[in-house]
Amino acid sequence: MTTSPASSSLRDRLFPPQVRHVITREDWIMRLMLAIATLFLLAGVVLPLVPMIQRSFQDTEGNWVGWANYVRYLTTPSLLVSFTNTLSVAIASTLLSVILGFLYAYALTRTAMRGKGIFRILGTLPLFIPPLAHAIGLIYLFGNKGLFTTGFFGLLPPFDIGLYGPVGITLGEALYCFPQAVVILATALSLTDARLYDFSLD
Repeated sequence: MTTSPASSSLRDRLFPPQVRHVITREDWIMRLMLAIATLFLLAGVVLPLVPMIQRSFQDTEGNWVGWANYVRYLTTPSLLVSFTNTLSVAIASTLLSVILGFLYAYALTRTAMRGKGIFRILGTLPLFIPPLAHAIGLIYLFGNKGLFTTGFFGLLPPFDIGLYGPVGITLGEALYCFPQAVVILATALSLTDARLYDFSLD
């Protein structure tokens, strides 16, 4: 009894033939490298956290107190305020850096502006600058004796943003994260299928 081509194709769609993957030498090398990287992360990141986590369940004398430290932390008003302040600054700096990074990356990948190479270098240049340089630059511009704060030595009206507080921390974090956002978003936008944009314009 022979089966028709239609029934065989239906059977192939419902029960596709199993493809056996042949493990090559390169696959074993990749698995070995992945295992080494995983062990390195465990030894360098996870294992040092174990003593710290153990100490969080002990008092200053080393006695086991369970969750008492966490309960005291969450019920202390000043510590809870510090947690909410940290979370708000992190959210604000993330939104600022991602929005500005998206606009910058969109201009580099989706517009016909001139000098894209120069702007691409300028956008990624802070990656090679020490993080302390961002803080020094902000202090020179918006510190108590900064150029904008003093109005360019009295030539213009002073402009004080209150750098030494949440505004300064948010600006510093946004400047630090901006190049990473530009690199990631520019790569994502450049790899996106441009035909989708062409179809949306029709």
